[in-house]
Amino acid sequence: MSAQVIPILRAFNPASAAAESEYDGVAHRMNQLSAACNRRRLHASELRRQFVENDLVAASGSRKGDALTLRGRSRRLQQLIDNAIDLDKLEKEREQLCERLEMMNQAIENWARETYGPS
Repeated sequence: MSAQVIPILRAFNPASAAAESEYDGVAHRMNQLSAACNRRRLHASELRRQFVENDLVAASGSRKGDALTLRGRSRRLQQLIDNAIDLDKLEKEREQLCERLEMMNQAIENWARETYGPS
């Protein structure tokens, strides 16, 4: 028995009244996820740079600009790990939405062919 989860999605009906808003909703969420992924990548890049260049300094507070303590370095490392986990989740959701959008586009093409004939 496989532990793989198979999402159950209702078929997209391009002729339905809700088709346009459903399509727009998926496209909008994909755009949000793309922006969120880019922000996470930039943040991860900066955190990695700090570790590689040993540029781990306090960003705020009374110790701003001072080298991080062991506890501060540990927190910064945890931020890097958490960021990677979050980025992975966002990218997986974006991939699923991309597949959904492809299925929707295929349904629209099929509907157009059936309705208006081959192009």
